[in-house]
Amino acid sequence: MAAPEAFLDQRDYTLGISLCGRSKLWQHACGLLEMMISHDKDRKIPDVICYSAAISACEKGGQWQRALMLFRQMSQRHVAANVVSFSSAISACAKGGEWQWAFYLFESMPKSQVKPNAFSFNATISACEKGGQWQLALHCFERMPLDMMDVITYSATISSMEKGSQWKHALLLFHQIPESIQPNMITYNASISACEKRGQSQQAWYLYEEMLHARLQADLITYNAVMGASRKGGEWKQALNLFDDMRVQSVRRDVISYSEAISAAEGGSQWEEARGRGRFPIRLMDGIFTYIYH
Repeated sequence: MAAPEAFLDQRDYTLGISLCGRSKLWQHACGLLEMMISHDKDRKIPDVICYSAAISACEKGGQWQRALMLFRQMSQRHVAANVVSFSSAISACAKGGEWQWAFYLFESMPKSQVKPNAFSFNATISACEKGGQWQLALHCFERMPLDMMDVITYSATISSMEKGSQWKHALLLFHQIPESIQPNMITYNASISACEKRGQSQQAWYLYEEMLHARLQADLITYNAVMGASRKGGEWKQALNLFDDMRVQSVRRDVISYSEAISAAEGGSQWEEARGRGRFPIRLMDGIFTYIYH
C-alpha cells in the first residue's frame, strides 16, 4: 500500500506549507518541504513558491537561521529567488537581530534581478534600526520609491535616528511625512525620544500636544520621554505635572517615571514639597533615591 504522501502533488505540498506558515508551524512547514525533496524522483520538485512559503513560516516562527538555510538551499537546487523569498528571509534576519545578513540580502536583490517591494525596504530599515545603524537605515529610506512608503517606513527610520542620537534628522523626517500618511504611536514616541536625548523640551512638548490632538493616547514611553526632555530642559514643573497626569490617565508608572520625577523635583529644589504633597509613595521614592545616588 502506497504511503499517503505518494498521492500528494506539488500543489498539495505548497498549500500545506503555506497553511503551516500562516499558523506559525514552521517545523511542520519545513517537514513538508523535506518530504517533498525526498520524493524528488516523483518530480515533486519544490519551486520558488514552496520555498518562499517555508521561509515565510520560519520568519513568522522567529527562526532566522533556518530561513537563511532554506534561502541558500534554493540556490543550491537552482531555484531562482523572488521578491517574496528575499523579503521573508530579510524579515527573518531582522527579527533575529541579524542586521548584517538582512542588509546583505537586500543589497543582493538587484544582482538577482529582483526588484525590492515595500516589505523588503521596510524589513531592511527595521533591521538596521534594531542594529543601531541609522546611516544604513537612511540609505535604504532614500532609495525607496515614495509611493511605497508608509507609516512603518517613517517610524522605523525615525526610530533608527533616535537610537543614533540624531534628533535633528529625526524631526526633519517627521515633518516630511506626507498628509496621506498618519503618524502612529511608534512614530511619535520615536520622535519625542529623540528630542529627550538632547533635552529638546519645546520640541518634545510640541510633538506630545500634536499627538494628543491626533487623538492618540500617550503611553508609558511617551510620558517618560516628555518628562525626561522637560527635566533636561529645566522645566521641572512640567515634568512633575506629567507625573501626576499619569495617575489620572491610568498609565502605570515604572522606575524611569519615578526617577525622572525625583530628578525633576530635586533639580527644581522642590524635593520636600513634592514629597509632602504625596507625589511619591515614600518607600518606593526612598528606595529609588538610594539606588540612584548611592
